[in-house]
Amino acid sequence: MNQSLDIPGLFLPAHLRLGQGNWDDYRHAVETICQLKGIDHHLDRFIFEVDPKLPHAEREEAYEERRKNDALCMAIITLNIKDFARYGIPAHPGTHPGGVWHKLVKMHTQRPWWEALIGRLFGWMRRPTYLEVVLLVLLVWSLWLHLATSTEISGRQRW
Repeated sequence: MNQSLDIPGLFLPAHLRLGQGNWDDYRHAVETICQLKGIDHHLDRFIFEVDPKLPHAEREEAYEERRKNDALCMAIITLNIKDFARYGIPAHPGTHPGGVWHKLVKMHTQRPWWEALIGRLFGWMRRPTYLEVVLLVLLVWSLWLHLATSTEISGRQRW
């Protein structure tokens, strides 16, 4: 049962660790490593069930093996993210790696309609930060306010 762990093998090269704008590379690398180690099914979101007909010792061994593989999969996911706390995903002991993986996938693939539209129009741009969106809204609002007051002063338009 004493299994040696290849710690350096858990870390991806720096350019494949999840950072700004390399989700596809990171996702492919993590899925490949998990597949090579035979734990890619731990990325799925399902509850592990052991056959209740198995003897108690074998059931405990199966649960222990599952816990070890969950910990290995969680290490591969979390240790290869440059700023894990930024994503706000809890990854305490006992958290299923499939849940963490699902949240990361959802976070990087599902976007609001307005972000999808901006992405199609300005595909070369990175995803705007919250501060940039707020500043853009304030800028548009102030321009509209300026236009409304200037047309009212000149008497051409009444709002």
